[in-house]
Amino acid sequence: MTGKTIPHKINLLIIFLITFSFYGYFIRPGDWNITSRLALVKAIVEERRFAIDSYLSGEFYSGDVAFHDGHYYSDKAIGASLLGALMYLPIYGLNGSQTPYDLFIMTLTVMAISLPSAVLAPLLYSTARRMVKENWGALLISLGICLGTPIYPYAGAYYGHSLAAAISFSVFFLWFEVNQFSARISPGRLFLSGFLIGYLILTEYPTSIIAAFLMGYMVYIIRSQRSHWHWKTARSFLAGGAIPLAVFLFYNWVSFGSPWSTGYANEYLPEFNQLRSTAFLGIGWPNLETLLYMTVHPMLGVFIHSPILALSLCGIPFMWQARRFRVEFFVVTLMVFVYFLVNSGSITWWGGDAFTVRYLIPVLPFFGIYLIFLPRKFAPLILGIGLVSLFQMMVASATLYHFFDQYITEILDQGFKISWGTNLLYRELVPKLLRHRLTFSWGHYLFGLESWYFNFAIPIFAGLILLFVFHVINRGKDVDLTIGSSSPM
Repeated sequence: MTGKTIPHKINLLIIFLITFSFYGYFIRPGDWNITSRLALVKAIVEERRFAIDSYLSGEFYSGDVAFHDGHYYSDKAIGASLLGALMYLPIYGLNGSQTPYDLFIMTLTVMAISLPSAVLAPLLYSTARRMVKENWGALLISLGICLGTPIYPYAGAYYGHSLAAAISFSVFFLWFEVNQFSARISPGRLFLSGFLIGYLILTEYPTSIIAAFLMGYMVYIIRSQRSHWHWKTARSFLAGGAIPLAVFLFYNWVSFGSPWSTGYANEYLPEFNQLRSTAFLGIGWPNLETLLYMTVHPMLGVFIHSPILALSLCGIPFMWQARRFRVEFFVVTLMVFVYFLVNSGSITWWGGDAFTVRYLIPVLPFFGIYLIFLPRKFAPLILGIGLVSLFQMMVASATLYHFFDQYITEILDQGFKISWGTNLLYRELVPKLLRHRLTFSWGHYLFGLESWYFNFAIPIFAGLILLFVFHVINRGKDVDLTIGSSSPM
């Protein structure tokens, strides 16, 4: 280990800890989506089966369930639940089923969602650091995406979206290193890529779109460097992908009687069953009006609630000019465009009681690539807009958004019109914050803190301390990890 790599590894740890201190502090309590996933966690560990019958009459009741052959099952993709079961197994071994409901949700969310999702931050930092050649610039980009987008609030909720975001970017990172920084195409890299791509789909089925682009990127790189895809290459990749595929097929076979029958094909509630039957996974043809709602409408538009994403789009022409990164430009741009377009065809595109459009979260890390190519003169703008984005995401993380489904459908019934009075963040969430109507938090659980300002202060204070450590370590230093040609900036 050289003297140059030691500070970089410490920086990666600091950035991970900053992100994790925010991700794991506010935890969303159970809704149907969350309790469906966590009921499966308990069923796997406590009863050694997939049926969740034992939990539907209590605190883990959910309408998001499938029904087959007299038993109830979670209707969700099982990736997040499997990871949660792995984390819950030693806890159950030590404590039995005596863990209180709120502590169970908080602990499992932190361990299975917040912790792995926070890995995204050092990956983004490492990518940006090699290209912009500045520690603080790379830090700004990484935290801007990780803390200034819906990845943040959903990293504190037991959904699969933020976990999928970290997995998808991890695969991209593995092959970006090969294509731009001369990393070796090893059997281990191929095996890990296959496993991660499989687990990505196992976590959120619609991410198969992202997986297809990532596999195309990987095949292009292998062919460009080895001239062909030989059987040893395929063997390593397929061996990794076979693990989540086997889990997927086994779960479906045991639960629904067929390896290819999913929970969505066996919905218990008639209204959900009808929605799923009208289109594939509830997704129909793309809709331009819906796309506008998803992106720029004040109600749920992701560019409104995360202006750092809108700013990142300014990096597109600069990335296009950097010919060295032309392949990445096409992969990222097409992947983002297609993913947004496909999700605009979702029948329930707003996601029920949800803040902004949660289905888009798995592709949001790739906006960080655009952000990297902004010239250095944009740094103050990135900082200012990043802080606005952070504030809005922190409000969303700290407050409850029950009954949003009702508000959203009422607004949609009025027809499409741009009205800032429909902005649910400032219309609903900020007033709740000021009235101290908060979600679960570790400050409240451990110390009885009820006010929003004391609860905000804890992750902010932890982040500032870690930023100070980052400053001390990197004072007067600029570790150059760039290989090859100079920064695109």
